[in-house]
Amino acid sequence: MPKSESKLNSQVSARPMFVRSAYFPMEMRISTDSSACYQKHTHQEFSVGVVDDGKSIFTINDREISISSGSTVIVNPLEVHACNPKSSDSWSYKMLFVCPTWLASLQAKLNGSDGKDFVPLAQPHLTDKVVFSQFQSLAETLLNEDSKEALEQESIAFFAELFQRSGVQVIHEKNVKGKLTNALRFIQSRYDKSVSVREMAEHVGLSEYYFIHAFRSEYGVTPYAMQMVSRVNEAKSRLKQGQSIAHVAIDLGFSDQSHFHRNFKKIVAATPLDYVANVYKQVS
Repeated sequence: MPKSESKLNSQVSARPMFVRSAYFPMEMRISTDSSACYQKHTHQEFSVGVVDDGKSIFTINDREISISSGSTVIVNPLEVHACNPKSSDSWSYKMLFVCPTWLASLQAKLNGSDGKDFVPLAQPHLTDKVVFSQFQSLAETLLNEDSKEALEQESIAFFAELFQRSGVQVIHEKNVKGKLTNALRFIQSRYDKSVSVREMAEHVGLSEYYFIHAFRSEYGVTPYAMQMVSRVNEAKSRLKQGQSIAHVAIDLGFSDQSHFHRNFKKIVAATPLDYVANVYKQVS
């Protein structure tokens, strides 16, 4: 996902910030330059988090692990744990708390289990760059994107990757490469339409949940994000032709000009107005 100006980057205070999803049972804590310390504790939710800056000691089930920027920590429900900065230093981190029942249903759709109980993850600590990057993408979406479908796809892509790299089986379907190529063409040919991920998955003959995971693994973004890239690329073309920003936003199916502005800037690193006024120059 392209980087953009975001609330994440503006959160510079040591005071923690809490973000709750309006659609799914998850909450994120963002702490920047924090020196707060925790006693050992447990909670009902599954939690996973990343270290953005600084160093800390992660204690889980009486095991101490040194963690630093790039680390991902995993805490299963009711596991006794604590995480405190080394010495008097501060650190910055994000922590996501998720309902295990919701995750159990996701695991079932990914690996064909009965979905009644959450399967705990065996590894409490990862230094995997892919997992770390996908967590940041999910965090950015949770904080800045108002689309339910965008958050659902980022959640599925992240947790499928996390489960797989933590030893939980994810069913791999056959002949995926060609199907993903067809899916990409399908998305790019329908840039001006709102196509659900279910429609995409059914079009290429993959299960909805595996499709999101496989598509993200192949192209680096979710199907929703690829839809947005295709839509913004078409918007650039139309703006070059002299169409108005308002007309382009409406014609390409953005919910409003703010939605258009935000997504255009994430991908182009300039606002539509800047693009028209300063970035694009007609060459005769």
